[in-house]
Amino acid sequence: LEWVEAKPRDKESTFEVIRMGFGAQGLERMELTDSFGQTTLLRFNGLQSNPKLDGGLFTFTPPQGADVVGDK
Repeated sequence: LEWVEAKPRDKESTFEVIRMGFGAQGLERMELTDSFGQTTLLRFNGLQSNPKLDGGLFTFTPPQGADVVGDK
């Protein structure tokens, strides 16, 4: 894997570093190290880039009394 490392600019961040591992299929792994030194490892497989998705999969019903900005 080819690794990319990202560190937050904000010293108050909850993460110390995020490492992303890229292989032939794109993103395959992420390692997130938090401010307590704990590391979370995420492994990805079968990712599809820009799949066709039915718009009905994404619905949002705001809670009663919520102000919706830009509601038509």
